[in-house]
Amino acid sequence: MPTEMNNEIKMKADIKLESDILRAMTWEPLLRMEKIGVTARKGVITLTGKVESFMKKTEAEETAKKARGVVAVVNDIEIQLNNQTTKQDHEIAADLQKAFRANWDISADKITVSVEKGWITLKGDLEWSYQRDAAQAATRQIKGVTGLTNAITIRNVTIDKIEKLEIEKALVLSSAIDDREIHVTVTGNIVSLGGIVSTLYEKEQAGRIAQNTPGVAGVENGLAIAPESPQPNP
Repeated sequence: MPTEMNNEIKMKADIKLESDILRAMTWEPLLRMEKIGVTARKGVITLTGKVESFMKKTEAEETAKKARGVVAVVNDIEIQLNNQTTKQDHEIAADLQKAFRANWDISADKITVSVEKGWITLKGDLEWSYQRDAAQAATRQIKGVTGLTNAITIRNVTIDKIEKLEIEKALVLSSAIDDREIHVTVTGNIVSLGGIVSTLYEKEQAGRIAQNTPGVAGVENGLAIAPESPQPNP
């Protein structure tokens, strides 16, 4: 009996999660007119459907990650280019290089771009994680993109001491993270995060903040995602 009751609670939570994500997508200008399928199973979200741009596909994934109760997202949305969004590979590469040069956070001369059938591969050796993130974000604005492989590596910058307090301050000040139950541990140049956050999106943002700290070579993100509280039976 307890097992059946637990399964029923989880099923109701998944149904609510699907509804929450679909409703959230109606508030996103890029997604409100799109027909995106959302399936939840024990907090794992699978997105399906067809959209006309890489930006819309990534926006759908980010929207799903912000919902409370999501532990992982499988993005199976297909990109179906039309006459307005289809571009040749060399045009995509040129547009992306132009976007890189227009962004001060991106070292365009240190990044190699290759494109095959609309799929972008980024390679290079950079000093900071935020530079890699900025390069990845730039790909979302480019028409004709069907996917991305970000193979940029981060060259560790030697810092005498990583300040744990600075990481904790950055986490508290971040508008993307609502919860404050995050514990930071520094061992050499490795940062470990523990505690509880509300969403998968917050977990990933906390990891990015820690990774962007000067001197950090790696982050062990052990943050747990708080389960959605079950609704009481009427």
